Amino acid sequence: MERLRVALENARSSRRDRDADAVIRHCNTAAKILQDSYELKTDDPAVPPTCSPESVFLWSSALYLLAWAYADLERFGRAASVAGVLVAAASNVDPAIASFHPHSAVPILPLVDPAPLAEANRKLIEDMEKRLSKLVEQSNAVVETLAPVELRQDAGVSMLYRITLLEWASAEDGAKSVFRCVLTSEMGLFRRWDLPKGPITVRCSFVTLQKYTEKIMPVPGSPVETCRLDERGHSRFSFSSKELQALTAKFPQLHVLFECDSTMVPLLKGPLSFPPEEAELSTYRPISVNWKTGGNAATFVFQERGDAGIHGRMWDSAVLLAQKLPTLIEAFLSSLAKDVPHLRIMDLGCGVGPVGSIFASSVRNAEVILTDLDVGIELARKNLAFNDDLVRARGSSARAVELVWGDSRTAAQLGSFDVIVAADVAYEVEYFDDLLVSLEELSSTHTTNGLSTELWLVYKRRGLTTKEEARLFGRIESIYERVEGGDLKLGSLAEEVGCKLFRYRRI
Repeated sequence: MERLRVALENARSSRRDRDADAVIRHCNTAAKILQDSYELKTDDPAVPPTCSPESVFLWSSALYLLAWAYADLERFGRAASVAGVLVAAASNVDPAIASFHPHSAVPILPLVDPAPLAEANRKLIEDMEKRLSKLVEQSNAVVETLAPVELRQDAGVSMLYRITLLEWASAEDGAKSVFRCVLTSEMGLFRRWDLPKGPITVRCSFVTLQKYTEKIMPVPGSPVETCRLDERGHSRFSFSSKELQALTAKFPQLHVLFECDSTMVPLLKGPLSFPPEEAELSTYRPISVNWKTGGNAATFVFQERGDAGIHGRMWDSAVLLAQKLPTLIEAFLSSLAKDVPHLRIMDLGCGVGPVGSIFASSVRNAEVILTDLDVGIELARKNLAFNDDLVRARGSSARAVELVWGDSRTAAQLGSFDVIVAADVAYEVEYFDDLLVSLEELSSTHTTNGLSTELWLVYKRRGLTTKEEARLFGRIESIYERVEGGDLKLGSLAEEVGCKLFRYRRI
């Protein structure tokens, strides 16, 4: 059952990445697990009565994701068949299951009709294709329902947009290579009513990715295209396949870079290889920062991975905090009564590592510890290693350590820190107690540098009730005092997105 649940979670993560092929792969893994466990026949899609209700829930969820993955790939006939199987299979065990989807609280019956399973003739399949096609066209209303309820954004709150690659494929008998992109939220979802006002232009260029200070290098003489987003938030770029093949042969680390304005998170995909349909592209997010002191600037690159779940992506709070860190750190250092030669910094719940990496490169001779669960810490280590030249340039050190909140033994080994930064860590009530234990054990009223630990908590509402928020902040303020005023603010864009920086000092 645990293997089945993991396969399903990977499918849901890939769905949020809009990676339809990965969804199909993970769902097929789930189907194989069920077949092995219950000796299902490959040609008999109905779940036998011997399956537990929990199995049916998990499998129905996988089928639901699978249907939409095929729809995203515009394979509507296959999507219709899977959707029909979903309803019929669920009804075979419990008729009530057919009308309710347990994981996203989405009614299923309005979307599909079980009839195609019983009478899978061309006419009914064509009818189902039309229904699914229409639903895909109206994705601004339907795709939003696929987000986990606890992570949905509040109505009326703007998004920090990301460019997401929908497809790279050959067209026109292989003579052209086509890239299709869409603007999405942090969860990979597109909502039409959230599109920025006015025309939006996306720039597509080709670069090499390298582990040097200049990590993204434009390829001389390579083609560059710009395209305005259509009303669906999509853009389409077409290049000569022959020209791209020559570039991939000459530059093994050839990547494609998509950029909009400064309020949108760019996308880097690669390395490119041919044929496009067989290429395994990694996803990277560049973050550019500027240091006022010395007028220096740098671009950091962080890999995202859908198979790492919520730990494998950069969330809005982390992006906005990382971009603003040089300014925040300068204001913080100037507020100290004395010079601190060796600051100790903790990035609690580091994710892919943007905050800890940029913090370490913004302070001279600092020690920075990035922490997260084992499922995501390896990716943080990889990203830290890729950007370590920027860290070492400041004489600082940084490492990523596995830490389970509430683990007193590991906290004792790590010691106390001068600053704890925590972006997007408060979204699950069940983890509040453990989070508060770590916030207390990793802090001190008198650190080795003689400071009271500061906590920089970046919070974005993700489904907590007003009562739950009051409980969380009330408990934090039993350990820390709120530091009012000062220049530690994230700026107007963060306010629009709903992210707020809370600054506390240990008492």
